Amino acid sequence: MEDEFAQMLPAALPAWLKRAWNPKTPMTKQNETMRTATHYSPSLKGMMVYPTIRMVDGRLTQMNDKDARDRAVRAKDYILLPGMQDYKQGARFSQALSREAARRRSLFDSR
Repeated sequence: MEDEFAQMLPAALPAWLKRAWNPKTPMTKQNETMRTATHYSPSLKGMMVYPTIRMVDGRLTQMNDKDARDRAVRAKDYILLPGMQDYKQGARFSQALSREAARRRSLFDSR
């Protein structure tokens, strides 16, 4: 993952990110393994990054933004980017997660 963003990752990766980065896990019909959204939380004083595609009952399920955010808050499995308020920077971090998923999957596929 790009250095600029790698340092923003928590030490313990959330389960949804581990699953998305695992090349042995399934993809959606649209060939997606992960889609994330961002939301600034004043109470957390930072940008939350959370999945809108989750594994539910053994199937990847697309969730709307509000349901995805609510679930991430309940599960406490969002990635918090402390102090960040800029949605563009949050989107760049989210895109870096997706690029890393694609990179890891292509390395696995090329074996």
